[in-house]
Amino acid sequence: MIEVKVPALGESITTATVANLHKKAGDTVFEDDIILELETEKINLEITAPETGVLADVLVNEGDEVTVDDLVAKVEAKQIERPAAKQTEEPKKEVEVTTPTTQIHEIKQEETFVPADLDALSPAVRAMVLEHNVDLARVHASGKNGRVLKSDILEYLENKDTANFVSSNALKNKTELERNTRRSKIPNIRKTIAKRLKESQ
Repeated sequence: MIEVKVPALGESITTATVANLHKKAGDTVFEDDIILELETEKINLEITAPETGVLADVLVNEGDEVTVDDLVAKVEAKQIERPAAKQTEEPKKEVEVTTPTTQIHEIKQEETFVPADLDALSPAVRAMVLEHNVDLARVHASGKNGRVLKSDILEYLENKDTANFVSSNALKNKTELERNTRRSKIPNIRKTIAKRLKESQ
């Protein structure tokens, strides 16, 4: 029997609250499946199955407060094959297309990016990905076996906002430089005109 305990929660954090239970006793779990989520004042943490098998017992309920090294679940290791994902193909619908007699201006709508492998994400991470239209290919996954965590999404969004801010400042500085250059050229032009007028007298 494999014991599942609360890992280190971070510097100066000793307690956490059970936010969500994703599995219950008797459920089949595969390695790295999320069993439950913990919530602290600073971070959210996913507790995953260390091995493939059957979840023999869940020792906490949603809302319970736990500390580091508390026993939260037990897994009975077994060799279980992960079922293949079923691919369903939607039937093709025939759509009658008619050509309008009046001219219509085509308006291109912004495409919304829908990341792949959403099923492999936790509900909290999946919601953030869809809300912020995140390209998972650009996110550095720091979880076990390449799993994308909530902290990875937050870091990606923070870096993205910083890049946009730098780009905006660069454009502003370029515009200001061009404006100052035009101003400096005007006195030179005036001096040239005055010089020519003086020579013609």
